Amino acid sequence: MTFTFESSMQHWNAIQRIHGRYSKEVNDVLKPKGLSKSQFDLLMTLYHQESATQKSLERTLELSSGAISQTVKKLLAEHLVIRKRINREKRILLTEDGTALVQKSAPEIEEIDDRYFRAFSTKDHETFDQLLHKMQSDHF
Repeated sequence: MTFTFESSMQHWNAIQRIHGRYSKEVNDVLKPKGLSKSQFDLLMTLYHQESATQKSLERTLELSSGAISQTVKKLLAEHLVIRKRINREKRILLTEDGTALVQKSAPEIEEIDDRYFRAFSTKDHETFDQLLHKMQSDHF
């Protein structure tokens, strides 16, 4: 089956609307904590990895070196992360305050995520993952 331009536009518009709603809900949770979504994503990455280089954060978060640098600079100023040399590598780590903020914020974000995916069966999740992977690998 071939999709028409019109059906493709309908898909993209639906994705855009869902993303817009999701982003607003997440930002409404993070803004009072002084965080943006990209800052939270970086903090969560460090929470799961314990430490990272700036280069690895660029790859993981798919952000430019400038965006990562700016985000890290803001988080350093807020004392949520530190830079530390480990085995000749400059690494970025969470501070105790950063860890506490992630632990406090993550359940609220997880609840939002859950609302968006709660209606999916296990098979739906697998299919969704396969479709996303196919879209990304075919074009990026």
